[in-house]
Amino acid sequence: MRIRARFTSDMPALVGRPGTRKNTIHPPIQVGKYLVTPLTQRTHDGRFRAAVSIRSGRGSASHDRVMRFTPSFDSDLDASQYARVEGLAWLNVSAPTAASPAINPW
Repeated sequence: MRIRARFTSDMPALVGRPGTRKNTIHPPIQVGKYLVTPLTQRTHDGRFRAAVSIRSGRGSASHDRVMRFTPSFDSDLDASQYARVEGLAWLNVSAPTAASPAINPW
């Protein structure tokens, strides 16, 4: 199965309504027909929670599964890495490494 990272920006995007805790959307990873997107959120105590979106299909035939995880993390990066690994594990794919030739962010 081919894994391809798609980077639209060097910085994660913040989304949410004013006055709410904002989710950070990290760069998605294309795995076959699935798009795995790690999400993080800062908690009231300054730690970070992880979630992952696994999307398939297009248009009105699309399906998006979002999983939120219980552990909290000291950094946004740790939370996003946990979400990425869990999302790929759900698809039965091992996490790609920076040296992996299957990943081409350009």
